[in-house]
Amino acid sequence: MSVTKEVKAIVSENFFFEFGLQNRIVNLSQLSRLIKPLVQERLGKKVESNSITMALSRIQNQLTKKAIPNKLIVEDVSLKNNLCSFTFYKTSESQKQISLFQEYCLVNNKFFTRADSNREIGINFHKNELKEIKNIIKVEPKTYKDNIGAVMVCIPKEYLHLKGVFQYFIQRLTMQNINILEMGSTYTELIFYMDEKDLALAANTFLNLQD
Repeated sequence: MSVTKEVKAIVSENFFFEFGLQNRIVNLSQLSRLIKPLVQERLGKKVESNSITMALSRIQNQLTKKAIPNKLIVEDVSLKNNLCSFTFYKTSESQKQISLFQEYCLVNNKFFTRADSNREIGINFHKNELKEIKNIIKVEPKTYKDNIGAVMVCIPKEYLHLKGVFQYFIQRLTMQNINILEMGSTYTELIFYMDEKDLALAANTFLNLQD
C-alpha cells in the first residue's frame, strides 16, 4: 500500500480534513505531523513527514477542483415562530396518538413536522395547538421545549452532488454562534430549529445567500 493511498483514505474519513484541504485553509506540514502516527500504523512502517506532505499536496489539488463555491445560492427562505417541540418514546400507542394529531394539523392547515428515529419520535408544531395536543396525545413526552423558531431553506437540486453541501449551510449558522436545536430535511429543503431569539439573525444569514 502506498503513502498517498493511505493519506487519501484518512482524509476522506474526516470531513474537517477534507474541507480544510478543499478550501486551502490547512497547513500541510502541520496536518502531516498530525496524521503521521496513523499513516505509519496503517502501513506498518516508518514514513517521512515530507512524503505525507507531498501526498497531501496532490490530494489538495484534486479536491480543490470539486470544492464547494464560497457562496451557494438559496432559492427561498421562510420562517416560523412560536413553535413547540415534543419528543416521545416510540411505542405503538404513541405512534397512533401522534398520527391522530398529525391528521388534525393536516386537515386544519396547521404547521407540523415529524421525525422518527429508532427509539423516539420528535414533533414540532405551533404553540397555539398546545390545548389540542393535550386532548389527542395522552402519553407523556420525554422532552418538551417552547419558544422555538424554524428557518426553512430551499436549495437547488443541482447542489446535491456537492460533497459537504449540508455542512456548508450548517456552518453558516454555527459561525454566527447560533445553536441548532434540531434539523429536518427533504430532497431540496432544509429546516433548522433554534431558539426564537436567534431567528432574525439566522434568517438574515440565509437571505444574504439569495441571488
